[in-house]
Amino acid sequence: MKWTEDQQKAIDSRHGNFLVSAGAGSGKTAVLTERIKQIVLKGQKEKEENVPLSEREGAAINEILVLTFSNKAAAEMKSRIRESLFKAFKSGELKEDLSPLVEASDITTFDSYFYSLVRKYHQHLGLSKDVTIVEGNFLSLKAREFLDEIFDDLYAKRDSDFLALISRFAFKDDEEIRENVLSLLLSSSILENPVQFLDSLAIDYFSPGYFEKRKKEWIAYQQKEIDSLIEEANNLGDSECAAFLLSFLTPFSDIQDPDALFKAANTDFLAHSSPYKDGRFRLLKEGDKQNEKFHYLDFEDYAAARAISARIKSLFSSFKGIGSFEDNLALQKKNIPYIKEYAFLAKKLWEKLLSYKKEKNVYDFSDIAFLARKVLEDESIREKIRHSYKYVMVDEYQDTSDLQEAFLRKVSHDNLFAVGDMKQSIYRFRYANPAIFLEKFERYSKGEDGTLITLNVNYRSARNVIEDINGFFEETMSKERGSINYDESQRLLFGNAKTFGQNRSASYETEKILYTPKKGESKEEIEAELIARDIEDKVGRYIVTTKNEKRVADYKDFVILCRSKKCFQTLLKVFGEHKIPFAPSAETDLSGEDTFLLFRRFLRLSLAYGKDEIEEKHSYLSIQRSYLFEKRKDKELIDEVQSGSYKKSAFWKEFGSLRLRLTKMAPSEAVETLLSYYPFYKNLPYIGRLVDNYEKIRTFLASAKVADRLGMSYLEFCSYFLEQEKRKTEEKVSLPPQSENAVRAMSIHVSKGLEFPIVYLASNYPNLFKNIPKETSWNVSKDFGLLLPTFTDKGNVPNLFSRLYVANEKQEALNEEMRILYVGATRAIDKLIYLSPLYDEKETLPVSRHLLEIKVDPDGKLLDASLKDLSSYRDFFFVSRKAFPSFKSLSPKRTPKKETKGREVPLLKTPKLCSIDIKGQELLTNRASKNEMVSLDYAKISYGLKFHKILQNVPFVSLKKPDLSYLGEGKHKVETLLALPFFQERKGYKEFHEYGFFDKEKNLHGSIDLLLVSENECDIIDFKSKEVDDPSYRNQLASYKEYVERVFKRKTRTYLLSIGSSSINELK
Repeated sequence: MKWTEDQQKAIDSRHGNFLVSAGAGSGKTAVLTERIKQIVLKGQKEKEENVPLSEREGAAINEILVLTFSNKAAAEMKSRIRESLFKAFKSGELKEDLSPLVEASDITTFDSYFYSLVRKYHQHLGLSKDVTIVEGNFLSLKAREFLDEIFDDLYAKRDSDFLALISRFAFKDDEEIRENVLSLLLSSSILENPVQFLDSLAIDYFSPGYFEKRKKEWIAYQQKEIDSLIEEANNLGDSECAAFLLSFLTPFSDIQDPDALFKAANTDFLAHSSPYKDGRFRLLKEGDKQNEKFHYLDFEDYAAARAISARIKSLFSSFKGIGSFEDNLALQKKNIPYIKEYAFLAKKLWEKLLSYKKEKNVYDFSDIAFLARKVLEDESIREKIRHSYKYVMVDEYQDTSDLQEAFLRKVSHDNLFAVGDMKQSIYRFRYANPAIFLEKFERYSKGEDGTLITLNVNYRSARNVIEDINGFFEETMSKERGSINYDESQRLLFGNAKTFGQNRSASYETEKILYTPKKGESKEEIEAELIARDIEDKVGRYIVTTKNEKRVADYKDFVILCRSKKCFQTLLKVFGEHKIPFAPSAETDLSGEDTFLLFRRFLRLSLAYGKDEIEEKHSYLSIQRSYLFEKRKDKELIDEVQSGSYKKSAFWKEFGSLRLRLTKMAPSEAVETLLSYYPFYKNLPYIGRLVDNYEKIRTFLASAKVADRLGMSYLEFCSYFLEQEKRKTEEKVSLPPQSENAVRAMSIHVSKGLEFPIVYLASNYPNLFKNIPKETSWNVSKDFGLLLPTFTDKGNVPNLFSRLYVANEKQEALNEEMRILYVGATRAIDKLIYLSPLYDEKETLPVSRHLLEIKVDPDGKLLDASLKDLSSYRDFFFVSRKAFPSFKSLSPKRTPKKETKGREVPLLKTPKLCSIDIKGQELLTNRASKNEMVSLDYAKISYGLKFHKILQNVPFVSLKKPDLSYLGEGKHKVETLLALPFFQERKGYKEFHEYGFFDKEKNLHGSIDLLLVSENECDIIDFKSKEVDDPSYRNQLASYKEYVERVFKRKTRTYLLSIGSSSINELK
């Protein structure tokens, strides 16, 4: 392989510290692998030549420490190095095969390496060797138990400091204070020295130096707000209004006084100078102040000026009650006794938990990291580890946490080689601190303490993808939006001309699917429908590139990247309706799954049996209605429950005996007994998705085995799960894909490090400031310490320290959101496709009208002020449309296959925003290949989706006449369908809606709209809006039929239910 000059520099550099800033698709893993290989080759050669150890540049594989963040990345790295060393042996570069040594090398994750240190030095830590890692959920439940004990003890002793805390901050009960103690413990546990942090809360964060630092930040915060307004005012151009706004803001252009805006807000300065009043802009004429005669302005940029005026008013109003800096200082100091008590409670809880963990020899990953750090406190052990590695390397360095960085400082000695990309730091929720990478980037770029190497050539994507990504992020990403300027040092360079050619190609143009949802329509469903139709147009026609070869696109070439996994269920439903194989790739929350809910009912019944009659009845009813038992009439079951006769049932008596046996078993044995006693496994085919459900049961069993380790009884295990339900804690499981050849969907976080031919970036994302804490709430951080609410005679009032903290949190959230967008966009190889709703002028969608006034500076950079109101991921898409009017746009309307056979689907030019009818139901665009208009009627899509939903819940063969009054105008259509002789003849059959299945033998998965089962036969009914006569469709239903016949061992027929014609016909 031919390396670029920068890549070769990264491979060959040896002495000192190095930071490799590697852009997306720049081959950083290949470079890291080659570097390790060359070091090993050099080390072997030097060994053979008897070069003195002190003079060697090479090293043995066990003298290199390589750390990364996922088991998958570590395994891939080992595989590449093993293969590389084996090739070197086969080619004669190595005299002996060193590849077998790779498996035992320290190429691993941070977590795994920390665990190995703890096990190796367990005696030094006073632990037994069989240290076990458990889920944090189990330990968090124990933490709550210990906290209850601590609180009960302090209440009993009537501890004055504790009662003072309760008196000050407990309004309804002390539950919020308990939660705060747990949060404080969690926040401290991720730091290098948790106890030291807790001890410092009432000291270091009240020092003169700390307050001086905050004073400077407070001045800078005010200046930033004013500068943003000045920038907006300048943006109005040479107008009377702009001049007035600037005359109002200019006195604050160089703030030195920390109380500048507070003083201005509390005088009549604002009242007599406001440029906007009563819906109009005005200037006070000289001599007319008392008469309040207004001079109304006539200017072109009315909306923008009004927005600036509103922001001026809002800014100064927000400072009115904030108080002076000295006032805030005094209020903070009043909280010192309460901060000390919070720290005391957290330390007390820490000690109790540590003692319990040591006794049981169980720890979570944060504990293991803490213990590994303790190992390194011993100087002799630390020096031994430091000198055992000639090179220390870190992949994905932008994701390191404070604790991991502290560890690296202890084990490295001017031999750190770190690889990463600041623009791809997206794991703040896992305590990643991108400032660590950024600080080294800035120092090394100046030649201080290390060398910076930049890899910017992208070998992954087509030129179109690269240039469009550059164009967007050059205008949007900056230190204020992403933490780093997207300049020449960050710009991606196209490097795969061999595959894609030198120039842009129409085949790889970035596409945008734009739509206007009506009020009440689901944007998720509309986007899912649009993506499904677009995939149907492209699969089997569009040409994609894989491993430098071109071929037609298959389902596995498409991926949908979402900001969160909440949209997966919608995608699953819509893709099922289109018969498109679909494989969401993510951890699934078990807590809402049928199998999990059923099992939880057994746990509830185990606790309630003979003690809680209300819970007994609920659990009995749920279990009897489940797939474990023959279907019974609801009236019959309800009568049993109401009369109490359920206690005479065979099930009740059997369960009472079984429960006695379960209480004498360990949790895992009890769970296995329940699974075998009742037909869980036997009846799983009735609910479909067998592989998924087996995996869910396996995960449940794994939890029970952890409970065994903790010494829990069966009933304690039951209590644990019900406590998790109460606190809405997710129980996650990673499910296998349903098919290798399937459209994939995943969160952007999961997609990091991966690449796909065609990428859809869905746009329905939550407000990124949704989880930002309030200024008047309880907050804790390493930078700000513990911030408690401040009280005056006016109650709980905002304080400037909390405002700075919240502003910082908002800034970091915005920074990471920009980086998340970058990660998503850079996954595409051939084509990147955005989806986005259009914003209308009446703001029926939740976005500020101010976004319609996006402006750029002379260098083409979007003005900070123009992006001031960005509040969600979706808003970035809006900006991208304004920034790139030349982007291609794909019409949402599906192109008939017969019209496009043998050629690529034509692309559509984006019309200017003003030419789009955003008030109606249709989106109109111009076709590039033909000057014709195409449209998509969203009302029809929405109606089709809603009617399909209705049919999913209609009991087609119920013996009891269903109540359809809730259907409104859809009632007549459903009644017509139910009256068909086909359904009348099958009254009393078992019916399964949306029956999902996975056929392992045939590597097939699917979803049957309606499955009817009797003792002798099965009927597969597929819903369609009209008659379909397509051989591939018939073949698909034939495969469904083959599966059902094999599983149910009954004669099976397939039918098509035409909603449009209200008819049902057998498919033969």
